[in-house]
Amino acid sequence: MKTYLSLSEDSMMALKECEKSGAKVCLSAIPIVGAALDEIAFEGRGRMYQNRLNKFIELLKEYMSSVREEEIDFTYLKSDEFGDIFEAIIRKVLLTGSEEKINRFKMILVQDMKNTYHSDYRNVS
Repeated sequence: MKTYLSLSEDSMMALKECEKSGAKVCLSAIPIVGAALDEIAFEGRGRMYQNRLNKFIELLKEYMSSVREEEIDFTYLKSDEFGDIFEAIIRKVLLTGSEEKINRFKMILVQDMKNTYHSDYRNVS
């Protein structure tokens, strides 16, 4: 008989932090390169992702300042379909270092918010 442990959201976050701490300890135990691997895996990547997300948000903010409110389909913005596209775009933004691609992802999102483009294609790479 299997039993499942049910954890609160706070407990799950604490568990993830413990896992991260354990991984950091393991990496730091590697002679010569441990600290560098820790920086790459945990510290540097997080800063890099944050910078990419900040750049995307800034580009989106600049562009949206020129869009009229009536151009936006607010009902669609609340849909699961838009949520899926938004999440996919954010993931792609985090994984690309190309400003050109980040700008393209911004335009895909904007066109989708305006609801002027519909596609069944969900891979926004």
